[in-house]
Amino acid sequence: MRRDRTTCTPEQACANRLGFAFCALLAAMLAVQYAATAMISHIAPALAETDGYLWLLSLLPIYGVGLPICLLLLRRCPSQPPAARQMPMRRWWLAFLLSMGLMYFGNLIGSMLMLFVSALRGLPPVNPIQAIILEQNPLWTALATVVAAPLGEEFIFRRLIIDRTRRYGELPAVLLSAAMFGAFHLNFYQFFYAFLIGLVLGYVYVKTGRLRYTIALHAAINFLGGVVAPALLRAIQPMLELLQSGEIDGLADLLAVLNLPALSAYFAYAALGVACAGATLVIAIVAHRRLRFSPGTGGRALRRSPAILAFFALCAVMAVISM
Repeated sequence: MRRDRTTCTPEQACANRLGFAFCALLAAMLAVQYAATAMISHIAPALAETDGYLWLLSLLPIYGVGLPICLLLLRRCPSQPPAARQMPMRRWWLAFLLSMGLMYFGNLIGSMLMLFVSALRGLPPVNPIQAIILEQNPLWTALATVVAAPLGEEFIFRRLIIDRTRRYGELPAVLLSAAMFGAFHLNFYQFFYAFLIGLVLGYVYVKTGRLRYTIALHAAINFLGGVVAPALLRAIQPMLELLQSGEIDGLADLLAVLNLPALSAYFAYAALGVACAGATLVIAIVAHRRLRFSPGTGGRALRRSPAILAFFALCAVMAVISM
């Protein structure tokens, strides 16, 4: 008897349910954020100027509203978590080094792309996340990026996605997890490095089955990129502003504003990024053949799921709006 082509297979149904759940998570998050912004601007506009306001506005709708809805919709999507294994510390450090190098390349790609787009539009490039991090209280930034984001995002984008897509094959599961992780940042500055780092985090998770390793990696990466780098930039920013103003007249004035410790630390951090990028190329050449992914069935269902494609379309629209 010929099967009706309009009938979804179990693989297609689970893929669509996953995509729909994440569309609902994103839609709920955005709806709460816009509603809260509008309400606060009319009732208590001074609240928007308080420390931590932007981070709370970003995180609470995700974990307080969007995530419970997502979990509710995923109840009927079977979970198949990876087997739990120990990860030697040397491999964790290797994954960290690889992640830092990929962050360097991804950040370069995103920045160059947005520089090109800004030039076409005749506007200066503005990285919204960098602006938020530099303007917010460093303590709130550390709590949001080093504690809340790694815990929440690893649960959402590694456990929820990979556990429900491993049956399609570990490689499709890792690719989808990384792509959805990158897209969920809703801007092109972060998409590329989040996607590349997501590949490492996804691989670590499918090989260890333990979020503690990916949470630690995520926290360490965010600490360097979201806490250390902005602190160094803040330290040298007054000096850069004076140099750009043209008020420096002669060597004596230059030495008076020169902050050598901060400048040295900034260049050391930049050199670390370049070194990690070089190490990433070496690792990619030497170790890429050692990567092993367990096969699965129905991977085409992930690529052709209308709900998953709708999630990426919604993220793309929000990324364009953010420009």
